[in-house]
Amino acid sequence: MDKPVVKNKYYALRHGFSEKNELGLVVSYPEKRPYHLTQKGIEQVKEGSLWLRSEHIDCIYASDLTRTRESAKIASEIIDNGVSVVFDERLREIDFGVFNGKTQDEWRAFFDDYQNVSERFVKRPDGGENYADVAKRMSDFLYDVEQNNDNRHILLVSHGIPLWLLQWVSWCVTGDELNNVPYPETGKAVKLDVRCPPYKQNNMITREH
Repeated sequence: MDKPVVKNKYYALRHGFSEKNELGLVVSYPEKRPYHLTQKGIEQVKEGSLWLRSEHIDCIYASDLTRTRESAKIASEIIDNGVSVVFDERLREIDFGVFNGKTQDEWRAFFDDYQNVSERFVKRPDGGENYADVAKRMSDFLYDVEQNNDNRHILLVSHGIPLWLLQWVSWCVTGDELNNVPYPETGKAVKLDVRCPPYKQNNMITREH
């Protein structure tokens, strides 16, 4: 059997459906106002976290935005073993900069061709991040957690884009293959498929996309 590439087991949970999803907004830090989980989102997290009870989760790291705080709390209660939640700003949503609080359509219109994923790696809104920025901070985060823990089962509660990019850097594949990485569903916990050791300043991010 091949030796695992990481010492710990990692699980990822995208927050449940929230008010900002219902309104079609893009919301990063700082929030203009708290955007809470909807009843649909609460039920998603409850259902999506049930199987984690048998996974012996030792700790939870979460983004500190309202929707992820609430999702992490629900997951912690579902797991029901006194697991603690640690908030880390590196797990936050992509920083939308000047588009924070605006509609998804407005943010997507910022790009010449939103369907061209490579553009999202290089084009950055004023005061915000691009995909390369997010991939780097997520990779750095995983590297630090891996260095500071041993043989633990760790749940990461974050947002769609950051978790999508984290799974991508964990596969060590090129940007052309990003669309082959499953996009996280709201409220659904999955096991993170780590195929290569996490790195600081992951060199995959600087390759041509």
